[in-house]
Amino acid sequence: MDLTIDEIRNSALNCDFNISRLKIIIDGVNNAIKNLYNEELAIDWWESLDEKKEYEAICRLAILAFENYIESTINSFSEEYLSKFDNPNLNIDLIIVLANLITSKTDNHDESLRKFNLDINNYPIYNGIILLNKDKNLNEIIDILIKWRIDLIHFVYPQ
Repeated sequence: MDLTIDEIRNSALNCDFNISRLKIIIDGVNNAIKNLYNEELAIDWWESLDEKKEYEAICRLAILAFENYIESTINSFSEEYLSKFDNPNLNIDLIIVLANLITSKTDNHDESLRKFNLDINNYPIYNGIILLNKDKNLNEIIDILIKWRIDLIHFVYPQ
């Protein structure tokens, strides 16, 4: 028995195995950020810690987890559908640019970062997180990814 488009869409909307893993990773990153602000920076009497540099070190994991979620989502659809998906999402593009910066997948980071008014020498990950969410709320960035996935599902399996 073949499934209808509605059944496939509903199944895809209700079944996202990758999101729970992403949420667990981000919970850990959020705990590390809390520790940075409540413990480490709170007792840094000599101001030897660079807040933005330390924040970036922690948030690298979040960016890579976001990228993994994006790639896992994309890989769950056939190339045929994705080639027709024309819904540019600057947040998704920014996450990919930041992940490429972290993993050095691109030689020319300056040009990619410049599209988002980011500078390689001025905490691009820290400032990139702020572009994704002004309050640096990583859970709200997860919500952006969930909405993007829903849009993709509705494109691939239209009503």
